[in-house]
Amino acid sequence: MQRTGEQLRQLLGQQLSRAVVPLATAPLATLNRRRPALVAPSSPAAAAARFADYDDAPVAAPAPLDYNPYRDNFSDMNPDGSYIFGYSLPNGVRRWERGYFSGQQQSRVVEGFSVEPRHYQSGVSYELRCYRADAYGYHPLGIEYIQQPPVVRRDLLPRVHCLNLQR
Repeated sequence: MQRTGEQLRQLLGQQLSRAVVPLATAPLATLNRRRPALVAPSSPAAAAARFADYDDAPVAAPAPLDYNPYRDNFSDMNPDGSYIFGYSLPNGVRRWERGYFSGQQQSRVVEGFSVEPRHYQSGVSYELRCYRADAYGYHPLGIEYIQQPPVVRRDLLPRVHCLNLQR
């Protein structure tokens, strides 16, 4: 029995050693070309330069002059369980969400929106999708097309028509 177990270990070791290619056998040129799967360009100009080879490359939206990744990307949790979360990217992608306990419904409520740029021949438009989730389920609140994405910052509520946010 012990001999059979040892034979199985040797056989398994041989199969595994053939299945894994050592790093030294990979061509160095291949390793130099490897890049992470997702790398965000640092600016709209970098994105345009990066995708210049493509005929149907989207035109990057101009970045807000006061873009600050430390101020515009946040996730804050309060001791009572409520939270606020948001991020803003230079190309116009935005996301904002808050969760809180509603005394009226006696349940947790989550509401928020996401914005994505849509490139058309006439220019860039932004698709705004709002939602609300509560004890009665998930409720998409409609889609709007706007000319400028809403400002998403830690210290102020975004101005969007589809959410009834207290100002």
